[in-house]
Amino acid sequence: MSAHGARVATHDATPMTHGPSLGRYQLAHPIASGGAATVYLARASFAPGVSRAVAVKCLHPHLARRRDDVAMFLDEASVACRITHPNVCAVLDVGQVDGTWLIAMEHLAGVSLAELAAAAAQRPELTRTRAWPVLVAQMVADACEGLHAAHELRDESGRLLDVVHRDATPQNVMVTWDGVVKVVDFGIAVARGRVPRTEAGMLRGKVSFVSPEQMRGQPLDRRSDVWTMAVGLWELLALRRLFARRSDTETFDAILTHPIAAPSTHAPMVPPGLDAIVLAALQRDPAARTPSARALATSLRAFVAVSGVSSTTADVVMLLDALFPGRRAQARATEARALGARTERPAAPTSSAALGAPSPFAPVSDVSAPEVSGFRAIPTGDAIERMLAELATLAERARAYVRQSTDAPLAPGETAFRWIAWALAAVLVVLALSLGARSLARASMRAVALDAPAVTVSVHAAGDAPSAAADR
Repeated sequence: MSAHGARVATHDATPMTHGPSLGRYQLAHPIASGGAATVYLARASFAPGVSRAVAVKCLHPHLARRRDDVAMFLDEASVACRITHPNVCAVLDVGQVDGTWLIAMEHLAGVSLAELAAAAAQRPELTRTRAWPVLVAQMVADACEGLHAAHELRDESGRLLDVVHRDATPQNVMVTWDGVVKVVDFGIAVARGRVPRTEAGMLRGKVSFVSPEQMRGQPLDRRSDVWTMAVGLWELLALRRLFARRSDTETFDAILTHPIAAPSTHAPMVPPGLDAIVLAALQRDPAARTPSARALATSLRAFVAVSGVSSTTADVVMLLDALFPGRRAQARATEARALGARTERPAAPTSSAALGAPSPFAPVSDVSAPEVSGFRAIPTGDAIERMLAELATLAERARAYVRQSTDAPLAPGETAFRWIAWALAAVLVVLALSLGARSLARASMRAVALDAPAVTVSVHAAGDAPSAAADR
């Protein structure tokens, strides 16, 4: 995430701690933070034994009291939760729990393309090969497909929403440890009907990736995102910055006027065909530029197809393992610890309970459920009868021991020992009676629960969440 939130990236080395519960979400530890929100690795519990790791983005408390900030936070969700595509990070839930506004998203354990480029720059033996430009082209093509899905988003009447991401940079493209590419962070995206958040004269997005038309204050469309994606592609191939300079003024000048060299100028392993694809997407005139993210993806896939180099998901995984040795196993361990964390069953949100409305965050419970994933089971039927029988036997043995100790003659020095024995026997009797009473109470509670009418639990899908916005 960025801007209005934080990028969803797993910091695998972060120590595991366990924070509060927000409805069904048990927060584990923060994985990213920004000016408006913090993202946590969390465990989402849907039913006893049914849970998954998720990323939960929480609006900062001091902003939750400001209507404009809440509207912008929910505005992000209103765009992101409508996109259903394997190359876009999915929004799973949106809402407010105990006064905290949150967006629950799939947890992406992996690295951004920016992190990948930084690591690759230190490993020339991996990048000065025929495979590097092909794998880069494959990953960027996948990201373009996700971006195209956002550009094609439509409202209920079928009209295009004219979504422009405005920050489709390498920092906002994740590659998971399983080799899957995902576009994240629609926090500063523009779309028809979105809450305006950019003042006149302001630029949103990372300066060195901003398109010429955005810099000039002209209307934006999907071709602006094509430019941004192409800048990232150029930098991944050349492993150096394209327009970034020492100051914003110099950067603006480079974007608007400096000649754009082919990536192969700095990376001889980049073939001429790939050079041509990149330069076509970096035309300063939008009318001459590659017209859409889908068109850029199609060109990149055509290059990959004729390259003669394998570029499967498994090849991407091998590249990640080579660049980040041990990180994939570390990420799995981090997620396992989050899923194995003890989860308290939190009370339903007071705001929803007070209104009598079903909450999409309230945990699903079942008083007769067996013990699974940290939920305590209530013994039933034969188990209670066996427990009571064993407790009765224990109590009888304790009473017999007391009688035997009382009737036996005292030997010299045994007075203290007998008092200790009586005390221990008394403790056993009290313990037996206490456990028996608790078991009978649980059995009664279960009988009442089984006789009670069934309760229907309504779970809201992400798409049914209240309309609004935010950014990842």
